Amino acid sequence: RGGLSRNKVSVGEPADGSPPKIHGRPQAHYLSSVSYRKFIMDAIFLFSMSLERMLTAYRVFVAIFQVVIILLILTAVYPLATQQIKVEEIGEPDIAFDGTNIILKVPVKIANKGIYDISDISLEYVLSNHTSKFIENREYLGTIKSGEEDVIPLPVIINLTELYRMEQPNFYHFFHGDIFQANFTLSLKYLFGMIFLESEYYTNISWKPPIKEYSIGNGYSFSLRNSTAFIYIPFTLDTQKYLWGEALVSGNIITKDGKIGNINGSASLGEYYQGELCLELKNWKELMIKSQDLKFLGNLTVFQFPIPFSYIYHWGAPFANLTYSLEGDKVVYSFRDESSLPLDLYINATFYSGNTLVKEESERMHVNMGEETTGEILLPSESFDTIVITFEDVNSGAYYREVVNL
Repeated sequence: RGGLSRNKVSVGEPADGSPPKIHGRPQAHYLSSVSYRKFIMDAIFLFSMSLERMLTAYRVFVAIFQVVIILLILTAVYPLATQQIKVEEIGEPDIAFDGTNIILKVPVKIANKGIYDISDISLEYVLSNHTSKFIENREYLGTIKSGEEDVIPLPVIINLTELYRMEQPNFYHFFHGDIFQANFTLSLKYLFGMIFLESEYYTNISWKPPIKEYSIGNGYSFSLRNSTAFIYIPFTLDTQKYLWGEALVSGNIITKDGKIGNINGSASLGEYYQGELCLELKNWKELMIKSQDLKFLGNLTVFQFPIPFSYIYHWGAPFANLTYSLEGDKVVYSFRDESSLPLDLYINATFYSGNTLVKEESERMHVNMGEETTGEILLPSESFDTIVITFEDVNSGAYYREVVNL
């Protein structure tokens, strides 16, 4: 029986049995395009990494090159700068006082012979003597233009409060001069701050004490008020010209028997002062007839700083070793002038019977310093029971009275 034969055909296959066709790009061509693009991207990445490394290396090279050039410049300039910038002279200080500090203005001559300004100039100084360091500080002095030299007053500041605290109890530098070894360290910047220079200098600085000296001299004047004696004795105080104001003297007067009075006075500062100290005495009569040492123990106060002092003053009695006696019809007396002044003496003897004046006798005499004198006064013919003998020096006012009850 005749008819058509039927073959089984899959979907997508040609009916003739040939291989299926692939629509679109061929597969091999597609893979080649992806690989090429990846190659290009990898090449770009590797190139950029190499360029970054090259730039980094270049920057490092430039930095190193700049440092080397700067070092070469500094190496060449530094020795020249050290010769062109120096302290040429350190002069004698000018001294001032501001009420709190003694300021030694030390003139420091600095020369800048270079072609650049010097800046941030500072001087550190250390003052010391043969025993210890006295003061240490640093001062900033500013700028000096190129080609100039400048005299800069370096202020060496000595605080009186600190000096007072350091030097208790002897206060040596208030009264005594000294020579300080001064070590100056100069620091500065040069060549736009790229060069830092530091050098040391040594010199001596004379210390002049605020109080040069004081003295208590010979001579005196005497006055008596309400049974209190006031004896005025010469006093000098020599202080530096930079000081001003007033110094005060106060203290006690001591004998071997204890305190007998007070001493006080004042003196102008900044000059050679000549004046007096006042001795205020309650127990004074013995001083008229007995020479002895008086100890002045007190303070010399300068700008509210009490500086202790102790002074032995020899007091010479104007009527030293006075004696008197009745011998027949007269009163015989003797004494020696051991004071620092000759005596223009007025001697008075008044005789009483009870409270009734019987007779008064007086005489005048001159007595030289160191001279021993003997005198006599005639007794009245009338009876008496009391003699009042008075010795008074017209020159000084020295006065002594003795009441003798028979």
